[in-house]
Amino acid sequence: MPTYRHALLPGSYDPPTVGHLDVIRRACSLSERVTVGVFVNPDKTCLFSPLERVTLLRLACASMPQVTVICDEGMVYRYAREHGCDIIIKGYRDQDDFSYEYRMARFNADHALVETRLLEADPILANVRSTEVRRRLEAGEPIDELVPPAVADEIARLLRAKKPLP
Repeated sequence: MPTYRHALLPGSYDPPTVGHLDVIRRACSLSERVTVGVFVNPDKTCLFSPLERVTLLRLACASMPQVTVICDEGMVYRYAREHGCDIIIKGYRDQDDFSYEYRMARFNADHALVETRLLEADPILANVRSTEVRRRLEAGEPIDELVPPAVADEIARLLRAKKPLP
């Protein structure tokens, strides 16, 4: 039986990777309801729009009925508090990620009184990063092992649609 009632998994997901999907699946085993939130960070330059990232995540999570994908421009702690989330779940790949996520967890706990659970990345997926996906896309290299198949197909469609006509 799941430990939590409603988990929030915030991130930029630009684009969602197999590493993100692994953390989302693991969150589903911990919580009855999982909200995956594309949170807009005005300090980040993203390849995909928030709506495109939501679409990509919905495709990636289509087989997980307890997952809802949302987009929000506010603060994670506010969303968690206003929507009754009893846990925030974040993945981390290495000590640098852990240090950053730990500081964010403290901030969210202080502001929303919501616990954050940090899940260590599967060692096989620890090198999977959205940054690497974007780098490969820019170089015209394959991304198939880094993103779920439905995401790879939709990314290809989105990029074809964005290319200017000759």
